[in-house]
Amino acid sequence: MERVAYLPFTRACAGTIKLVIYPAMIGCATLIADGFITPPVSISSAVEGIHVLYPNVEINTIPIVMTIIVLLFAFQQVGTRIVGLAFGPIMLIWFLMLGYWVSFHLCTIQLSCKQSIHDMRSIY
Repeated sequence: MERVAYLPFTRACAGTIKLVIYPAMIGCATLIADGFITPPVSISSAVEGIHVLYPNVEINTIPIVMTIIVLLFAFQQVGTRIVGLAFGPIMLIWFLMLGYWVSFHLCTIQLSCKQSIHDMRSIY
Protein backbone atom coordinates (compact mmCIF):
# COMPACT_ATOMS: atom_id res chain seq x y z
CA MET A 1 0.00 0.00 0.00
CA GLU A 2 1.31 3.38 -0.95
CA ARG A 3 1.48 6.12 1.69
CA VAL A 4 0.08 9.50 0.86
CA ALA A 5 2.28 12.37 1.85
CA TYR A 6 0.69 14.86 4.26
CA LEU A 7 0.55 18.28 2.73
CA PRO A 8 1.10 21.02 5.27
CA PHE A 9 -1.23 23.98 5.51
CA THR A 10 -0.28 26.54 2.89
CA ARG A 11 -1.15 30.16 2.33
CA ALA A 12 -2.91 29.23 -0.89
CA CYS A 13 -5.73 27.42 0.89
CA ALA A 14 -6.18 30.02 3.66
CA GLY A 15 -8.79 31.89 1.62
CA THR A 16 -10.70 28.69 0.95
CA ILE A 17 -10.73 27.85 4.65
CA LYS A 18 -12.10 31.32 5.45
CA LEU A 19 -14.87 30.78 2.92
CA VAL A 20 -15.86 27.62 4.77
CA ILE A 21 -15.26 28.73 8.36
CA TYR A 22 -17.38 31.92 8.32
CA PRO A 23 -20.59 30.27 7.03
CA ALA A 24 -20.02 27.43 9.48
CA MET A 25 -19.67 29.88 12.37
CA ILE A 26 -22.81 31.75 11.28
CA GLY A 27 -24.71 28.47 10.99
CA CYS A 28 -23.55 27.37 14.43
CA ALA A 29 -24.55 30.71 15.95
CA THR A 30 -28.02 30.59 14.42
CA LEU A 31 -28.51 26.99 15.58
CA ILE A 32 -27.56 27.93 19.13
CA ALA A 33 -29.77 31.04 19.00
CA ASP A 34 -32.67 28.91 17.77
CA GLY A 35 -32.11 26.52 20.65
CA PHE A 36 -32.28 29.40 23.11
CA ILE A 37 -35.33 31.16 21.67
CA THR A 38 -37.59 28.23 20.73
CA PRO A 39 -38.41 26.91 24.24
CA PRO A 40 -39.47 30.30 25.66
CA VAL A 41 -41.59 31.12 22.61
CA SER A 42 -43.27 27.69 22.66
CA ILE A 43 -43.94 27.84 26.38
CA SER A 44 -45.19 31.43 26.15
CA SER A 45 -47.66 30.59 23.40
CA ALA A 46 -48.89 27.54 25.33
CA VAL A 47 -49.38 29.52 28.54
CA GLU A 48 -51.11 32.32 26.63
CA GLY A 49 -53.76 29.72 25.82
CA ILE A 50 -55.05 30.32 29.35
CA HIS A 51 -56.56 33.54 28.01
CA VAL A 52 -58.49 31.49 25.45
CA LEU A 53 -59.94 29.20 28.12
CA TYR A 54 -60.65 31.98 30.61
CA PRO A 55 -61.10 35.25 28.66
CA ASN A 56 -62.52 37.20 31.61
CA VAL A 57 -59.65 36.40 33.99
CA GLU A 58 -56.56 38.61 33.92
CA ILE A 59 -53.54 36.36 34.42
CA ASN A 60 -49.94 37.50 34.33
CA THR A 61 -48.34 34.71 32.31
CA ILE A 62 -44.72 35.87 32.66
CA PRO A 63 -44.14 34.28 36.12
CA ILE A 64 -45.73 31.04 34.91
CA VAL A 65 -43.50 30.97 31.82
CA MET A 66 -40.37 31.79 33.86
CA THR A 67 -41.15 29.02 36.37
CA ILE A 68 -41.67 26.44 33.62
CA ILE A 69 -38.45 27.47 31.83
CA VAL A 70 -36.37 27.34 35.02
CA LEU A 71 -37.79 23.92 35.92
CA LEU A 72 -37.27 22.66 32.37
CA PHE A 73 -33.63 23.73 32.18
CA ALA A 74 -32.95 22.53 35.74
CA PHE A 75 -34.43 19.13 34.88
CA GLN A 76 -32.40 19.03 31.67
CA GLN A 77 -29.16 19.14 33.66
CA VAL A 78 -29.68 15.64 35.10
CA GLY A 79 -28.91 14.05 31.76
CA THR A 80 -30.65 12.67 28.73
CA ARG A 81 -31.14 9.21 30.24
CA ILE A 82 -33.32 10.42 33.08
CA VAL A 83 -35.15 12.90 30.87
CA GLY A 84 -35.80 10.13 28.34
CA LEU A 85 -37.04 7.78 31.05
CA ALA A 86 -39.38 10.48 32.34
CA PHE A 87 -40.75 11.72 29.01
CA GLY A 88 -40.53 8.50 26.97
CA PRO A 89 -43.76 6.95 28.31
CA ILE A 90 -45.56 10.28 28.01
CA MET A 91 -44.51 10.61 24.36
CA LEU A 92 -45.52 6.99 23.68
CA ILE A 93 -49.00 7.65 25.07
CA TRP A 94 -49.21 10.89 23.07
CA PHE A 95 -48.28 9.26 19.75
CA LEU A 96 -50.56 6.27 20.37
CA MET A 97 -53.42 8.67 21.06
CA LEU A 98 -52.67 10.62 17.87
CA GLY A 99 -52.57 7.38 15.88
CA TYR A 100 -55.88 6.29 17.36
CA TRP A 101 -57.62 9.58 16.55
CA VAL A 102 -56.21 9.70 13.01
CA SER A 103 -57.30 6.13 12.28
CA PHE A 104 -60.71 6.83 13.86
CA HIS A 105 -61.28 9.88 11.67
CA LEU A 106 -59.98 8.14 8.55
CA CYS A 107 -62.59 5.44 9.08
CA THR A 108 -65.41 7.95 9.49
CA ILE A 109 -64.68 10.31 6.58
CA GLN A 110 -66.71 10.21 3.38
CA LEU A 111 -65.72 8.08 0.42
CA SER A 112 -64.78 11.13 -1.69
CA CYS A 113 -62.25 12.18 0.95
CA LYS A 114 -60.75 8.69 1.06
CA GLN A 115 -60.42 8.71 -2.73
CA SER A 116 -58.51 12.00 -2.60
CA ILE A 117 -55.91 10.38 -0.33
CA HIS A 118 -55.34 7.49 -2.74
CA ASP A 119 -52.12 7.74 -4.79
CA MET A 120 -53.62 6.69 -8.10
CA ARG A 121 -56.03 9.64 -8.03
CA SER A 122 -53.11 12.07 -8.21
CA ILE A 123 -52.02 10.73 -11.61
CA TYR A 124 -55.27 11.62 -13.37
